[in-house]
Order: sequence, then structure tokens, then C-alpha cells
Amino acid sequence: MKNLIKISVLALAATTLMVSCQRETVIEEAPVSNTVRTFTLTFAQPDTKVAVTDAGKTTWEVGDEILVHAGENGNERVTVTLTANDISADGKKATIKVENLGPYDRSDAGVKSTYYAQYPASAVASGILYYESAFSVTNEKLMAACNVGDTFEFYNLCGLISYKVSGDFDKMAFMGNNDETVAYDVYQARVRDNGDGAEVTYWKPGNSYKNPSPLTTIEVNFTSDGDLVRYIGLPNGTSFGGGFTFKFYKGGELKKIATTKTAVNVEHGKILVLGDITSKLEDYVAPSTSDHTPADWATGATDLSNGGVAAANCYVVSAAGVYKLPALKGNSANPAGNVFGVDLLWETCNSTEDVTANSVIEAVDFDNDNLYFKTPSTLKPGNALIAAKDSEGKIIWSWHIWIPATAFTVDGFGISTKNIMSRNLGALVDTVVPGESETIDPRSIGLYYQWGRKDPFVGYKYGSSGIEIASSGKAGRNMTKSSAQITVVDAIASPTMFVAYKGDWLTEHNSLLWGNGADKTIYDPCPAGYRVPGYESSDNLWKKLTEVDGFEADKTRMYWKLGTAVFPMAGCFDYDGGITHPYDRFWLWNTKENSSNADYGEAQYLYDNSGTWASEPGWGKRKACGVNVRCVVE
Repeated sequence: MKNLIKISVLALAATTLMVSCQRETVIEEAPVSNTVRTFTLTFAQPDTKVAVTDAGKTTWEVGDEILVHAGENGNERVTVTLTANDISADGKKATIKVENLGPYDRSDAGVKSTYYAQYPASAVASGILYYESAFSVTNEKLMAACNVGDTFEFYNLCGLISYKVSGDFDKMAFMGNNDETVAYDVYQARVRDNGDGAEVTYWKPGNSYKNPSPLTTIEVNFTSDGDLVRYIGLPNGTSFGGGFTFKFYKGGELKKIATTKTAVNVEHGKILVLGDITSKLEDYVAPSTSDHTPADWATGATDLSNGGVAAANCYVVSAAGVYKLPALKGNSANPAGNVFGVDLLWETCNSTEDVTANSVIEAVDFDNDNLYFKTPSTLKPGNALIAAKDSEGKIIWSWHIWIPATAFTVDGFGISTKNIMSRNLGALVDTVVPGESETIDPRSIGLYYQWGRKDPFVGYKYGSSGIEIASSGKAGRNMTKSSAQITVVDAIASPTMFVAYKGDWLTEHNSLLWGNGADKTIYDPCPAGYRVPGYESSDNLWKKLTEVDGFEADKTRMYWKLGTAVFPMAGCFDYDGGITHPYDRFWLWNTKENSSNADYGEAQYLYDNSGTWASEPGWGKRKACGVNVRCVVE
């Protein structure tokens, strides 16, 4: 890249806004009624936010929406919209009245503050906030406060990069050159008074509103306007060791790119001013092939696909070693595309054991047409997801690596005319009838699939106590969420995105994603030689289980049995993305779409109905739910 955006340490220091340590004196007043309480809004860090003008000033503005949360159980919230009468002449202060919101008293935990506020209200996450501040986005000018007496002092929670750009664009993407985290699906901080005034602390495990998922790209849709100052909001302490890159698109096509290689940190309350970057833009020309050479360790790798003959979306590994797989769409000879990068998205050992990165898959690499990976010299059973990327860093396909602890078998088990696996897809061991005082091994639960999708999700709850099954990776617990439906193309590009939707995860129904009883498709998640089972009305597996001889179940021990086959009570990912009933219910997908409602796929469903077992073999289950799969021999 010939032209780089020039950023020096001195320039960064010159463009960083000053932070004041002064705090306004608070005069204690008589208690105010919980029905109406008046607060003064100030900035604990002057000139860092809310409305950052071209001159760098910070003011409250008419129409700004402040969310205040408190209440007896920390679960109440009120949104106040500022009017001209609320704001001081210089815009540095505002006054609001909060009605019908009582305090959230946690003096038992040493917390002096009783009310909490966030700006902008539109970016505040849903759910109970208690004394947390949580936002559903990061790329905003985010502020939070707690009350010190009757004053809210707002602290800036993000760093900012400002820029201008001209050109015929409709989307911008921003990323670090070393895949740094630039955003979260939920951004969290605590601003509270523990006795010494307001203090800001950031998320850490154990005090979270929710486990956040880190993101490595910020994408923004916009209409080009070279006179408009634009801002990128970044999590506190974002560090770019190798600089960062802007990409500008039109109609989905990458047109221009600008890159800096300069290392830079962006702390909260500070602004890195880039000015007009238009002159730094270069035309993007996509390379036709990759010239990357794999590391020496990839030499002599075992081809899991047998030269592409057994290409699949899932590959089973039973011995330590070095392996390769072709960049082919699963179950086909169709290329996924030229490979310019590879990423290990997540790993799990299917247990509550914390997963150390690269403990299941030690390393990954690629050439133009293949992906390579090696396991540790001592094989660690587990599952992993590996993705191939194109020249822009976008995922073009992904493959599930399944490393069982013990070999699975296949049989009809007295319940199927087809041979089926002895365990769920992704399970490390078979489910066996546990001892009288035991429960099933969580490693036998397996992975979960949204109906018609090829990529699995890790179940993160186990048993009535809700013990968490661990995973590691760039997507946190291996899952981000979308509250909106997506396309098949989106699903391929975002294999860790769970669509939390009350119906079909797809924008347009497709009854043939898993074949609906016809040939195995490119989206079938089973290994070569196997497929998602079709609905076979004559098979005991798809009948009303409670009317079939040999059925038994025990929710305390978390298993059910039919013929000689044993299944775990595994629950499912509900349509909101949370695991439901992970100890007393079971669902199993087949390829059939529900005949009466295309929002649903069909599943075998077993549940405890007030102490009596019941089952629904043609149960219509929302396609967005994550359910187990037990593969059958093709």
C-alpha cells in the first residue's frame, strides 16, 4: 500500500482531549420523594462527549435521551428526553426529573449510589441492569453515571476516532490489522459510588451483566458526505499494534481502502482526529489467488477428504497428527472459493473444564485451495470450528472438526430401519444408562444445530443446576446473536451467529436445506457417509415413544432409552438463544419441514408432562431453535 494515513505519537497526543480531575461540589439536600426526583447532569470528564462538535466541544443537546435505572430490585428504568428548558446556556449541565422510580439500595454491599444513568438511551441493552451499565453496541459515543447525591456525573466509556471522507460509498468497515477486538455485542462497565465518589470499572468475568462476545470488525451503512465528521466508538483501551484499516463499499462491492501501519492506543475519553482521509484512499483490486505457503509442519498432511471424494462439513479425527481438507463446500466437489486466510473460531472439550486456546487444535494454516491443522502430540478429545477466508478477510466456508474420546458405532438399535450413530453429532462418548445416584456424562450431549444450518453451537448449560459447558475462541462462548433473520449467505459468513428469532432463522423459507428426505445437501452437518435422518413413519424412533415397547426415561439421571439406544436429556437452544430444559426434555431434528407451518422443522420431542412422560414424534419446532442431530448412514 503506497499511501498510508500518517499518525505519530506526537499527533496522537496533540489530538487527545484534556481530561479534568475536578469534581463539582455536591450539596446534600433533604431526601426527595421517590415519586419525583430531580438530578443535575454534568460531565465528570469535560470536553470528552456527549455531542462532539467539529471544534471538539461537549454539550447536552435538545432531544438527547437519558436512561435512568434503579428500583427496589434493580429492574426498573425510565427514559428522559432533554428539552431546551433543561439545558444550561453553555450546554455543560442539564436538569432532569425522574418520576416513579425508587432507589436501588445495595448498601449491604457497600454501595452508596442508588441511581444509575446511561447515554444514549437507544443503545442500552435490554434486561435487568442492577448497578451495571450495559450497551447493545460499542460503536457509539457511550456514557454512564451514578448519582452522587442528586448529581449524575457522566463518564465517557469509549475512545473515539474521528474522520471525514468523500466518495460514492454506502458502507464503511473498520478493523485492526492484527484482528484486534474493536467492538462487543454487549459492552459493559460499572459506574458506581462505593463511598469515595463515582468510579468506573470495566467488565471482567464474574461481575457481568452478560458474557460479551468480542467482534473484530465495525460495519456502518451511510450516505457519503465529505463535510460530515464521522466517529468510530471503540472499547476502552483498544490497542492497534499494527495499525488499522478502513474499507469503503458501494452496492456490496469493496471500492476503496486506506491503511495505517502505525501502532496506536485509544483510551476512553480521548479522540484520535484523522481529519479528511479521502486523499489516502486507494482503489481496491482483489488478488486472483493467494501466494501463501503453509508452514513446514503442514508437509505430508493426511487428506481427510481422500482427494475430495469424501468432502464434508464435518471431519472425524481419531489420532494425533497433521491433517488437511480441501476448500470445498460440504458434501460436494464445488469450491468454496480461493483461500486467503484461515481462522480457528472456537474449541470445546464438551465439559465444564475451562478450554485453553489451541488445546484441541494446536495450529492452523492454508494454501490457495486447502486448510491445514495439527493436533497436540497428545490428542485432546473435543470439537472445533475452522473457517477459510477470502481476500477481504470474510469467511467463505467453515468446517467442524470432531475428535471423539471413544469410537462411535452404528446400528439400528431396534428402533430404525437405517443404521444410526450410537451418539449425537459432536458427542465425545456414547450416552449410557448412569448408575442409580449418577447423571449422564456431559460429554455425551453433543452439539446443537439450527434447522437447516451446517455449523454447530456449543450447549452452555448442563443439568438442573445449570452448570456451564465451556468453550474458547474469538466469539467468546462461541456464539454471537442476531435478533433479525438472516440469509443462507449470511449464515455461511457468520457461522458463530445464532439467530435468536421466534420462528425461522431464514429471511425466506427453504424446505430443502437438509434435503427433506431427498439427496444429502451441501448444508448437511454430518460426516462423509452419514446424513441428518429423514422422517421414517415406520421407525420406532419417530413414533410416539411412550407407546413403543422398551421405552424408559429418568429426568433425575438425565437419560432416556429406546431399544438398545440411549439418549441424553439435552434440552435445546430456545429461540431467544438460551438453553432451556437441559435435564428433562429432548428434541432430535430430522430433515422434514413441518407440513403446516414453514417456520418449523420437525423433531422428535420427549418431555415430562407433570410426572408423566409424553412424546410428540412430529413436533413442529421453530427452525431458529438449536437441537441435537443423530446422523444415519447414507
